[in-house]
Amino acid sequence: MIQSQQCLVLRTIKYGETSLIATALTRDKGVQTFMLKGVRKGTRNRSPRAGLWQPSSQLQLVAYNRPGQNMHLVREFEPALLYETIGEDIVKNSVAVFAIEILLRLLPPDAPAPEVFDFATAFLRDADRLPRDSCAHLPLYFLIHCGSLMGYAVSGNYSERTPYLDLTEGGFTEYPPVAGTPLSDNDVRLMNIFLTAPTLFDTVTVMAPTDARQRVLDWYLAFLQRHTQHLGNIRSLPVLRSVLH
Repeated sequence: MIQSQQCLVLRTIKYGETSLIATALTRDKGVQTFMLKGVRKGTRNRSPRAGLWQPSSQLQLVAYNRPGQNMHLVREFEPALLYETIGEDIVKNSVAVFAIEILLRLLPPDAPAPEVFDFATAFLRDADRLPRDSCAHLPLYFLIHCGSLMGYAVSGNYSERTPYLDLTEGGFTEYPPVAGTPLSDNDVRLMNIFLTAPTLFDTVTVMAPTDARQRVLDWYLAFLQRHTQHLGNIRSLPVLRSVLH
């Protein structure tokens, strides 16, 4: 069956002399694997088009979707959105690499996740448009909201009665956690700001030092690691820390 669908490229590997195998998040089918024959080879009238399949690229494609098969053959494709800055700006590119790695680690294959697709593609679109000096909070915002959409939401609500975050309980509690290093009051408030932010743009003006953002990000990563066996160590994190201040 031939189907047209939107996709967000997650990973590509070279295959043979001229082809690619791509892993992509599609809106309607979830994470799928595609074969792109000859895409690395140009013709007399067209240069190679493999560059359009960089991780984080957003494409519209037509593919032969074969039920029961692990790989689908791409018939044609074109950009659904062309970024202006993500590919060239080291800060934004590092944020995009981090976001793509989180999706790769947490999303199962062939499980439709339209809300995650819509969130991730909108996040990258908006990150591309933001000024560079407004990008410090983007990884934390993405991690918290994407994790919540995948079912890994912090439980409870921040209040005077429940002012603590307990990693074991996975949420806000009335009493200080008995295990691990607790977040400070200011860190818990920062977490709550990001948990309740309606959009990415609501976090741009949040004032928080680098070390506070890192502590909250580390807490949420540890929270995810307790709830899934697939997260592991995030390889893009050291680079992300080095470029965000």
